[in-house]
Amino acid sequence: MNKVSWRNFPLIPGCGLAACAMLSLAFVMFAVLPVIRQNDEAAARRIVLAAARAKAASLAAQVTQAQNELLHSRQLVAAIPLELKGADHLNDRLADMTHFCTDCGLEIQDIAPGATTSGAGFQSIPIHLTARGSFHVCMVFLHRLRDRFLDVGVTSFRLSDNSGDPSLPLSVEFELRWFAKPDGMASSQ
Repeated sequence: MNKVSWRNFPLIPGCGLAACAMLSLAFVMFAVLPVIRQNDEAAARRIVLAAARAKAASLAAQVTQAQNELLHSRQLVAAIPLELKGADHLNDRLADMTHFCTDCGLEIQDIAPGATTSGAGFQSIPIHLTARGSFHVCMVFLHRLRDRFLDVGVTSFRLSDNSGDPSLPLSVEFELRWFAKPDGMASSQ
């Protein structure tokens, strides 16, 4: 029998090794690396998902807190014995305001309503009030106004003294805002 020597085929072992190396490299590049890349991407997505879930939980807690605060605010508003009158009662409101000012000791110079603006569930009517009185009388008026007229707010006021004659009362201008029922809603008399 003839013995075959590898010396007659010197390239075969080298080609075999090169082929094994190429197959191994191809296996790593096309099978192993994509799996590793997919695992890395999945881990990154899990981190993003965990952050999104944490943010969603935080937002859900904020929504729950806001809903509780809204419920509490609605309960407080419902407890206020306030029933808005319609804007058609403006003359009545101005007469009530005039009597109230006089009762507080203010001497009314002028009282005039402004243009009505509509809001969500109410109308807002500015009332400009010019009067005279002592500082104490002005403060009594401001203090009692909220108790007497729950539907009237003070947007601003200006006091000016009569530096030429200190015996004269202060001049005062009040910018008030009366909140009334919107048009189309029944008014109570």
